[in-house]
Amino acid sequence: KMLYMDPVHSKIRKVSLDQPFVLKGMDRIELDHAGLDQLPHRHDYFVIILATKANGTHQIDFIDYPLEDSSLHLLTPDQVHHMVPEGMPEGVVLTFTSDFLYQYCMAPEAFLGMDLFFNCNEVPPLKLSEQHLHQISDVIRLIRQEMDHQHHHDMNVIGALLKVFLLMTKRFK
Repeated sequence: KMLYMDPVHSKIRKVSLDQPFVLKGMDRIELDHAGLDQLPHRHDYFVIILATKANGTHQIDFIDYPLEDSSLHLLTPDQVHHMVPEGMPEGVVLTFTSDFLYQYCMAPEAFLGMDLFFNCNEVPPLKLSEQHLHQISDVIRLIRQEMDHQHHHDMNVIGALLKVFLLMTKRFK
C-alpha cells in the first residue's frame, strides 16, 4: 500500500528539547526568534503557555484561538502550532518531556486522567480569572526560584511544583 503524505503536513518542522524541563519568558522566546521564519511547527515535548498580557492569535492544529491576557495554552507533543502575537507578549512558557513528567511529576495514568492535553477541540486555551492567574503565577514563581539555583536545583521539587500547577489547572478547567 502506498500512503499519501499531505505535502503541507510533511514540511512542518519538528522542534526537540535539549533539557528535560525549561521555563522561559514569552518575551525571551519572541526575541530569540526575531527575524526567523515563523511557520507552524510541532514539538516532541509538552508545552504550557501562560500568557499574562498578550494579544494576537495562536493557531493550534490549524484552528485559530485568541492569544489574550490571562490565558493558558496546553500543547501535547506533535500538535502543530503557530503563535502570531501583536506586540511583545508577557508570560511564561513551560516545556517538558514525557520522561520528565513521568519520572518527577506523576504516573502516566494520572496524567492522562486529567484530560488537560491531547484534545484541543475539547480543551481550548483556558481563560483564567484574576484569582486563578494569581494562584498559578505563585506556582510559576516557586518553579523559577528553584530553577535559579543553578547548581543545586532539584528536579523532584520542580516536578512536584509542576504537579501542583497541573492539578490547579484541572480545577480551573
